Amino acid sequence: MYFVFSLRANDWIVRIDIDFGAGKDQANREFFDKLERQASTIENVFGECLKWEKGKGRSCRIVCPSGAGGYKTPEKWPYVEGAMVDMMARLERAAGPIIKKAVEWS
Repeated sequence: MYFVFSLRANDWIVRIDIDFGAGKDQANREFFDKLERQASTIENVFGECLKWEKGKGRSCRIVCPSGAGGYKTPEKWPYVEGAMVDMMARLERAAGPIIKKAVEWS
């Protein structure tokens, strides 16, 4: 499990990547399914809809809405930094307890 900050050219995202490693594709998808069954709870706590990406390969992701401002817009960096940290904190607050329970169920 990776909590990822991604600053792109003109926007940014934060996300959770589920990737237990090579040969664990089925485990990734099963764990993702456990979390996705709790999507409404996670999104209610988070305060916005999330994008649930069940990969065909080995990784699955829970992606937050993107924000404006990226590495090509340095004048927005002070805002972007704070917004990214805030969004990740909200995502961890929303998904963290459910991830912990899902790990205990495994």
